[in-house]
Amino acid sequence: MKINSFSAIKYIVLFSGMFDFLNMVLKVPNGLSVLKIIITLMLLLSGVLLIVFSTKLHWRINYQIDSYLYVLYVLLLIWSVLVIIRSFSTEMQDMLTLLGNRQMGWVWLTPLAFAFGMRIEYLFVLSSFWISMLRVFLIIFLMIFISMPYHSVFSMQTIFLPTVFLIMIVNYLNFEGKIIIFFSVLALLIISNIGSDVGGDVRINYVFIAMALAVMYLLNVFYEKTPPFRKASIMMGTLFIMMILSVSMFHTSNDKKIEVQDTRTFLYEEMFDDLSIGDTIVGRGALGKYYSPFFAHWNEMGYALGDSDMRPTVEVGYLKMILKGGWLLLFLSVIILLTGAIKGMFYSRNNLSRACGSYIFMYLILWFLSLPPAYSPNLLLVWIAAGVCLTHRIGQMSEVELKKVIAENNIKYFKVL
Repeated sequence: MKINSFSAIKYIVLFSGMFDFLNMVLKVPNGLSVLKIIITLMLLLSGVLLIVFSTKLHWRINYQIDSYLYVLYVLLLIWSVLVIIRSFSTEMQDMLTLLGNRQMGWVWLTPLAFAFGMRIEYLFVLSSFWISMLRVFLIIFLMIFISMPYHSVFSMQTIFLPTVFLIMIVNYLNFEGKIIIFFSVLALLIISNIGSDVGGDVRINYVFIAMALAVMYLLNVFYEKTPPFRKASIMMGTLFIMMILSVSMFHTSNDKKIEVQDTRTFLYEEMFDDLSIGDTIVGRGALGKYYSPFFAHWNEMGYALGDSDMRPTVEVGYLKMILKGGWLLLFLSVIILLTGAIKGMFYSRNNLSRACGSYIFMYLILWFLSLPPAYSPNLLLVWIAAGVCLTHRIGQMSEVELKKVIAENNIKYFKVL
């Protein structure tokens, strides 16, 4: 079967989202097993398809975006590959962890998805495909909710998180598409509530959804009639208010209505205490770890918190970037993404680009608190959104032109002229 680029982006995103879900629902044991091999092969296939098809599309980039951004993007790809190569090992277990764990190696290749954002048809096709998959996942969600333990429902979080982006473009969808998104949002809220009950740190999901709803309102109610300066003030103000709300959620327990320990500040402190100046600049590689006095203390006390004192990951997005690739990885990523967010939100002629810019900006805010990068549909979508925002031609398309593209390609769930 021959796979074209439109089919490839579907498989890339779908397989990236199935890893955690299948591991938890099928209760795959640690160690080598047939199920483990199959699930890992899905992750590997997603990564290989991303490399192959994004490489075919990359020849377009150098003349569709600003030259300085193209240079930064190439530098980011080179440095991302080096972050992975630095963790190559002769130990089989290290290589299995590097290539078979969505938190380690493949995550740093997600910027390759940028190339798929440079043709708006890819985003439309991907959005339509994901809405179709949400129809299936909603049925699976209901079956699991009724018949399996709560933690199995929590495994579907990665699959339903792209709904956050779809909320912001809901005005482009027909009635059937809107109904699917409505029930998907309800499912994500239930998953988040269950996640907090079983120990998952998912409070950020509520803020993520609230931000998306606010952006949807701003774009579809009065954004077009607002002067540019007020557009910027309103959009930035709304998102920063949501950030303040998210900070408060990380300090307050809703169940007991009492103040609880700050779960983020100590992560900043102990990680930077362990990193040398050189480590903070270039990171420790994709398999890099840092020493956590907090987890060491609780492990010595006999409390199993699920982590060793040498931690291979960290719950804060920006901290994970620094741990693995240093300030170099963080600055290159943020400059490209922030430029895309600004151009998308304030210098485009259509609400799709504005939604993409807002989605990127939401990530840039929430990475201070949570959302550690992982090879997932959401992070792939961030880089696709960056491609949309930074491509000159797409940003200057009118709503009529976008709807013409929808009609010409017969995109399911999207309204036509």
